[in-house]
Amino acid sequence: MDRRKIRLIHSGIDPSRFVTADTTDETRRDVVTAGCLAVLEERKGIEFLLEAAGHLQAQGVRLKWLIGGDGTLRQTLENQARALGLSDSVTFLGFVAKPEEFLRRIDIFVMPSLFEGLGVAALEAMAAGKPVVASRVGGLAESILDGQTGLLVAPRDGRAIAAAVGKLAGDAPMARRMGLQGRQRVLDRFTLAQMAAQNEAYYYELLGIGT
Repeated sequence: MDRRKIRLIHSGIDPSRFVTADTTDETRRDVVTAGCLAVLEERKGIEFLLEAAGHLQAQGVRLKWLIGGDGTLRQTLENQARALGLSDSVTFLGFVAKPEEFLRRIDIFVMPSLFEGLGVAALEAMAAGKPVVASRVGGLAESILDGQTGLLVAPRDGRAIAAAVGKLAGDAPMARRMGLQGRQRVLDRFTLAQMAAQNEAYYYELLGIGT
């Protein structure tokens, strides 16, 4: 294989789907809402999100949590939430057909994956102007700029997730700034149009045809 012919082309999304009032509205909800949208399987690390919710509740930090998605671990995770005393603050929504509507309901997107490819859900959250707290794994470490479009934490670390979410929940201007910078990053690098153009250019390159 000729490694000189290898190119990295990121997956893209349609950011126009995620333009909401939240991207320009400076108002905040009375209670900050953090959310995750993922299949409820071990690789997504939702148990560590619940640990984080428990830590923040123990510290007296008042938050709401929305968990969208379904999977084989749903009952286990619901049991964990009850055991942690989170029944009043954590809501499991089940399958979500329209992620843009889910994203309108939250202030902070959390993606505690144990491993990940690019993390399209994180890109969608960024396109919606939401700051992202995510594990420093796989493509998440590339798509999210730590300290600029969100906060990256070690995987399997509920306390680190709690600290990051608590930091954003306690600093609305910083959360808003990161959200807007995240949307701009998607517009600059992760759109469907850019993905298509890069693929087209690569095909022409392989064929030796100038564009």
